[in-house]
Amino acid sequence: MSQHYQEAIDHCRWKTNLRAVLLSPELHNDKYSCAMSFDEIFTRVSHLCDNVRGVGVLSVYDITAAICRHHDIIIDKVYLIGRGPKRAAKLLNIKAKTRTIENVTLKYIEISDIVEAFKREKHTL
Repeated sequence: MSQHYQEAIDHCRWKTNLRAVLLSPELHNDKYSCAMSFDEIFTRVSHLCDNVRGVGVLSVYDITAAICRHHDIIIDKVYLIGRGPKRAAKLLNIKAKTRTIENVTLKYIEISDIVEAFKREKHTL
């Protein structure tokens, strides 16, 4: 198994089910490219995981992020999936926004909001 997806593996309790997704040919063919957006990749990975028990939005995001890193695709928002990012947004007093990618609703914050919060709180980046 590629170290490429280690974050997804670490975050998922249903590792056997996740491994089946990570080994699927649909994930490893050349259909992902730098011409695709985060939204397009997230949608494809989400569909691949739709009926896989125990593989949730955090795993879908982790897989999508790994594919984006591999293809140098910039993720221009900080998605609040999992406790860490949610807690950070709360500590920085940043109100999350909501968007829906196909049928999945995600909370996120803009990078510019993070920069402003650090300036406001007199933290350094």
